[in-house]
Amino acid sequence: MVLDLTNFSAWIDAPMNARAEVDHRVRDGTRVAVFALSEQNQAKTLHTARMLTVLQTDSAIDIAVDESRLRIWTRRAFPGR
Repeated sequence: MVLDLTNFSAWIDAPMNARAEVDHRVRDGTRVAVFALSEQNQAKTLHTARMLTVLQTDSAIDIAVDESRLRIWTRRAFPGR
């Protein structure tokens, strides 16, 4: 997958590294919360996106964690383009 970002600075140079993406309660009382935890390496060539999903139904809580590593390229990486 390739993402072409028009606002590179907001995503890589000044990211929000921890935020609640979704906090929702459905009609039956089930609550869903999704948290995004992201970071970049020092060279800003690798972005690691982690999603923590919490599902609360009555007294049960289920937690799932997903992680994606995204390679970062800039125009500087492709001279002449």
